Amino acid sequence: RVPPLQPWSRLGPYLRQVLGEVIDGQQVDLRRAVNLLTSTRPVQRLPRRRWNIWAARATVFADCGPAMTPFRSDVEALLARLRRERGHAGLRVEWCHDAPEATEVTLPRGAAVLVLGDLGRLAGNEATSRAWLEFGRAVRQRGHSAAALSPCPRNRWSSEQAGVWHLAEWDR
Repeated sequence: RVPPLQPWSRLGPYLRQVLGEVIDGQQVDLRRAVNLLTSTRPVQRLPRRRWNIWAARATVFADCGPAMTPFRSDVEALLARLRRERGHAGLRVEWCHDAPEATEVTLPRGAAVLVLGDLGRLAGNEATSRAWLEFGRAVRQRGHSAAALSPCPRNRWSSEQAGVWHLAEWDR
């Protein structure tokens, strides 16, 4: 049995961050409250502890192009675990062979976006890489977060892509 690219103990917190949102809880954040109270600023309301929860809507684009074939079982296992952890409601999975057309970006309002793929970098395909870059720009222009979990090593990422996508290396 081949071990996964990364265990859930490492992936889970990252996924909760990029496919989640931060909310204020009921409890007072004592550390922040003490800092606020010792400052010279007036206190309007006490700060609350913040919690990271799953976003109500999220879209995952799973790249099933030729360069991602060796990682197919990792992608499927991650999606299955993600569905178990966050539930099916509000989670949309799109399988794609190439980057979606930037002009065709239709996402639910406020949806977090995650790509599971190499963004065209493993095969060194500049056209595919450019298409993913344009797609990422379109996603961000429409007010969505744009994250990518990539089995491609960091030294192959372009600085342009790193500026558009919240990239994370998905490898052993």
